[in-house]
Amino acid sequence: MGNNSYFAILGVGEDVEEKELKSAFMALVRKHPPHKDPEMYKKLRQAFDCLNSIVERQRYLANLHSGGQVAALQEQISTAFVEENWSGAISLSKRLIVLDPGNYSARNQLALAYLNSEDLKNADVSFKKLNSFDHGDPLYLCNHGFVLRELFSQTEVISNLSKAVSVYQKAVALDPTGSQGYIGLAQVCFSRQDSAAGIKYCRQAIDADGEVDFQDFDAYFLMCQYLAADGKNSKFKSSVKEIESILTEDVCEYASGLFAQFALDVYRHSKNVVMAKLFSDAAIKFLSAFGKSDSELKELSDSIRNLDKLRAEHQKIENDESILLVVRRFVASRYYWNIDELSEQQYREVFKNCVDALDTWPVDEVEFSFKKVKRICPRYYSEMRELVDSVLKSCRSVQGTTTKTTNRSQNHQQNQQQNPGCLIFITIGIFVYLAFVS
Repeated sequence: MGNNSYFAILGVGEDVEEKELKSAFMALVRKHPPHKDPEMYKKLRQAFDCLNSIVERQRYLANLHSGGQVAALQEQISTAFVEENWSGAISLSKRLIVLDPGNYSARNQLALAYLNSEDLKNADVSFKKLNSFDHGDPLYLCNHGFVLRELFSQTEVISNLSKAVSVYQKAVALDPTGSQGYIGLAQVCFSRQDSAAGIKYCRQAIDADGEVDFQDFDAYFLMCQYLAADGKNSKFKSSVKEIESILTEDVCEYASGLFAQFALDVYRHSKNVVMAKLFSDAAIKFLSAFGKSDSELKELSDSIRNLDKLRAEHQKIENDESILLVVRRFVASRYYWNIDELSEQQYREVFKNCVDALDTWPVDEVEFSFKKVKRICPRYYSEMRELVDSVLKSCRSVQGTTTKTTNRSQNHQQNQQQNPGCLIFITIGIFVYLAFVS
């Protein structure tokens, strides 16, 4: 058996018991948590899902020990998966299926290779073919359900959700004590914006086998996502307390990693400070309950809190008409990026956009607005002082030594109304651009 088999990846023997398998998986997750090493975590999870399915493990082992071309091809497929050579994995899996048409494990690997290569159409076709056989494995059905949900996310074709419900229900019927079918049904409900039904399925997933294990935290994690999305923060916090009450030291880093990864995604992509803070705080709690900490998680939490304070500062000026609207929008754009994370080229682009947008207004108006921002938004101004000073210097240079003077109280609002093009520019040229580069 080669070094790239699922057994080798998880460091377990072929006769590994369920509890030992879960322990080995958890030990590796502690080294490769989802928020720090998502690619390795994905490989570990795929290996675990295969070996945790008794039916699929037996078929996978049969391939490895069959000898001849089947064993050789399986070794090559395993290597292709580890190396993320999806075109190679697809080609090799097809060759194995031609050699052995009834090889369900090879068909599953073919469909997964299509999925990993983001070819959802062929992944769907492959899983549909696999699930037309009487294979008796809920794993294949749950894998197909995931593909169907991804297809719905891309196409919004509602029939994909109905098909997903069908395959998940079949998975539950095959294994009523397994959690993945219930979790899949919960995810479909949430896609349909039926949170109540989704939470009910999460509860069924948690209670399915009557034991507490890391898979229960997958269900809790999903439930918490949608409680937060619905703005039910008190119920979210109650669920976090419930998690803490059953959390054990061997899974605390797994649970923390799930919540930390989601907090990071929300912080980077949607800037939903409230939601990001809920999840990062929960992730820290899960670790601190066992005297553990994570410097990267602490750094993320600090960044989220800083962004929250910046947002609070911006709220003080967002409707202040004594400050040029273009300046207020410039301040708001900071909500979508961190100047310290910009490359030199991105910084130059930001600088150019700022100068082009602000130069439309007389420099004394711009200076007055930034002075007020400095007084009301000290945290923002402290972060952006170097950029603001450079922009003002450039604006003065562009407009000449004789500044254009206006009566501020009478004309600043008229200026904003007469320059819609510049407002569009600052919105697109800075706000959207910076959201992209973040």
